Amino acid sequence: MKENFKLSDKQMYEAIQQAFNHFIENLHSKKRIEYKDLRNALTPNINKKEIALVFDSSKVKSAWYGYEVFDKVIPIFDKKTKHSILSGDLIIDQNFHYWKDVFFEELISEKNTNFLNINDCYIVYINNLSNTFFNKFHHQLSYYEPYVGFLDTTTQTNLKTMLSFILCKVAIVNNKEVILPYEDEDWETNENTQGLPFDSNNFSIKSIPSLYYDLFLSYKIEREDLKGYSLDTQIALNAITPIVTDLEKLNIEIEEQKFDYLITTKGGKLKKAQLENYTIKDFEKLIKEKIKDNYIYEMSELREYKVIKFNVIIELEVLYSKEKVKCQITLHYQPEENKLKLITFF
Repeated sequence: MKENFKLSDKQMYEAIQQAFNHFIENLHSKKRIEYKDLRNALTPNINKKEIALVFDSSKVKSAWYGYEVFDKVIPIFDKKTKHSILSGDLIIDQNFHYWKDVFFEELISEKNTNFLNINDCYIVYINNLSNTFFNKFHHQLSYYEPYVGFLDTTTQTNLKTMLSFILCKVAIVNNKEVILPYEDEDWETNENTQGLPFDSNNFSIKSIPSLYYDLFLSYKIEREDLKGYSLDTQIALNAITPIVTDLEKLNIEIEEQKFDYLITTKGGKLKKAQLENYTIKDFEKLIKEKIKDNYIYEMSELREYKVIKFNVIIELEVLYSKEKVKCQITLHYQPEENKLKLITFF
C-alpha cells in the first residue's frame, strides 16, 4: 500500500494508528476483549516454549485431514491458557533434499519414519506453552496413528525460519473462547466459518474481520530479518512513529548506572549466557550484532514521556553446550540522536 500510493512515513503512521484505534475500540465494545490481555498469545516469551506438531496426512482417512487432525488437537487445550495456532502443509519448492535432511534431523519422533514422505506432512504450530503443556500435546497425540512427532521450535533453527513463510493463521485460544478471522467486515457476527471443531469442544466463538485479524492478531513466528524482507521491521516501527530509520545504522547506548544494575541483579542469567565478564562496550557490540536476528515486538509509544520503545529477543549460543539462552531486551528508539538506548535486559 505504501509503495503503490507513494505514502510518506508520516502518512503511513497515521493510517496504521487510525486502523489500530478502530480495531481496539471494536474489539472492546463488540467482543468484550482487551487487546493487552492477548499479549502472551501474540508475542514471544523467553520463558515459554513453542511446538510444531507433525502429522502424516496420507494416514488420515478423510480428505479434510485438517479437520480430523484438529479434532484430536483441540481437546488438549485446558481453557485456562492463551495460544496462537497456525497450520499448513509442509510445502517445499526448492532445495528439497536439503530441507528433507534438515527436517529429519530436527524431527523428534518415537515412530517408524522410514517411509514418511515429507510432502504429506501437515503442521500444527502452537506458541506460549509451559514445559508440562508442551509434553502433554506429544504424549496425548502419540496414540493417534497419523501423528508423527514434533519439532521443538522454541529457539531459532533453519526449519523454524522456513515454517514462518508457509504456515497460516488459524485461531487464538483465549482461555474459554476462540478468536477466529471472519471474511466480512461485520463486527456483530460470531461465526466459526472455518468449520473446525471448536464449538463441539465447548469453546465460545469470537470472530474478527480478517482485515484487522491479519494486521493485529496474527502471530509471527520469529525469524531473522532476512534480506529482502527488512521492510517488515520498518513497517513495525512505522506503527509507533512517523520517523523510520534502519536499526542497523543506530548506535547502542548503555548507561553506566544501568550496566551496574544489570551486573548486580542479573548475574545468574549473565553467567548462564556466559556474559558475566562482558564490559559495557561488549554488551553494546553484542546487541548491535543481534538486533537484526529477530523481529521487534511489543512496540509502544508513551507520548506523555516522549518515549518510543520495543522489545527484541536475542538467542545466545553457549559454549560446550547445545543449549541456547534467550534474553529479552527493551530498547528506547531515538532516531534523532541516532541511537537505541537500553531500558531492560533479562
